[in-house]
Amino acid sequence: MIERQEVTSTTMTRVITVPGKLPSYTAIERPSMVEWSRTNDWKIITINSSVIDSAYNEITKWRKNVFLVPYGKTGRDFIDQLTKHIDDWNNNTRMQHLALKAAVVLLVTALQKPSQKSKAKDHQECLEKRLLLWSRGEIECLLREGRAIQRRLTMSSRKDPPGKAKIFAKLVMEGQFNSALHNLSEKESGGVLTMTDDVMQQLRHKHPEAQEVKLGTLLFGPVQDTPDLYHIQTNQR
Repeated sequence: MIERQEVTSTTMTRVITVPGKLPSYTAIERPSMVEWSRTNDWKIITINSSVIDSAYNEITKWRKNVFLVPYGKTGRDFIDQLTKHIDDWNNNTRMQHLALKAAVVLLVTALQKPSQKSKAKDHQECLEKRLLLWSRGEIECLLREGRAIQRRLTMSSRKDPPGKAKIFAKLVMEGQFNSALHNLSEKESGGVLTMTDDVMQQLRHKHPEAQEVKLGTLLFGPVQDTPDLYHIQTNQR
């Protein structure tokens, strides 16, 4: 056993070192199941820590697509929920090991813009429903909706060729405004086709006559809820 003394300006600390042994540290407690929230009748809702961990690992790879926090009660409820997670971190609660990750997951999933043309009213309605799902611990439902939105973002980005903004700016600087506006159009060609026999044949080929449903094509059992973003996008078309 080796004994030494360490002297500072104000204190003297005695350190005892035992060869072959490392000093022990108190590890931060990481419970697998934590109390997430409570229902209106004070029943405890628990959640597995791995749910937040896996959600955080997934949303960090998503493209940025969030709307501003709306005003009013819904916006205040969102800030209150976000503040709760930050308080869990600061106050060393049993949720401390998940608090910051939960705050980031809440920011990304709750503020996902449902579509490119969505309005402030749509954002407020989405946020209100997402906060309810969050309070119930239904994180997977929020992730499913977010994944659908992210897929649409990826598909829309593939339509725009790289350097499209540069081409538009170049045409404007050259005074070719019609060409610049045409370049912004998502349609490569427009107009209505003349109804000919060939066009009619192609339309019939693409839209065959309806057939009787087959038993193997039917879906039985519980069906997951359809995210609200589909209803919003349908109304805006």
